[in-house]
Amino acid sequence: MSERLPEFIDPLQLAVERRLLTGVLLLSRMRRLAPLLANTQGTVSIDLEFGQDGQNIKYLLGRISSNLELVCQRCLQPINFSINTQPCLGIVTSQAQAERLPANYEPLLVAAGRIPLATIIEDELLLNLPDIPKHEDENCLDLDKFTKPEPIAEAPRKNPFALLNQLKQKK
Repeated sequence: MSERLPEFIDPLQLAVERRLLTGVLLLSRMRRLAPLLANTQGTVSIDLEFGQDGQNIKYLLGRISSNLELVCQRCLQPINFSINTQPCLGIVTSQAQAERLPANYEPLLVAAGRIPLATIIEDELLLNLPDIPKHEDENCLDLDKFTKPEPIAEAPRKNPFALLNQLKQKK
């Protein structure tokens, strides 16, 4: 087990060594996730197990959890969203290997030896975000503004034949 998480990891080597990684990463380090958040203050807790199964498939199993502050797309106010995911990734070095993985594994394609740990974690967080984050109806602050449009005051209508009526009365 590791108290301080490494910045870069070699997933294949960690799988051979059957290593465990436990710790926290800062949300502020995740550049692709940051624009989707209302606040980048906070952390992601991770527990990762690397190993090799009976079919000689190198894997990454674990638990990733965080409380994210997203932007409600209805009222544009912050909304808290908890993520608790358990990735089950098969570590592969080619697309052909990825296609042969059993259905219970998602592929983790490792082209180079060392990759940033934060990238793997960020990918898992992005995959677990809602497509359109929004509050429940009763919790949305400005829902009335969108569901009950204000009536439009109509200007008094003029009769298009009023001028003809005036000419007719003058005769």
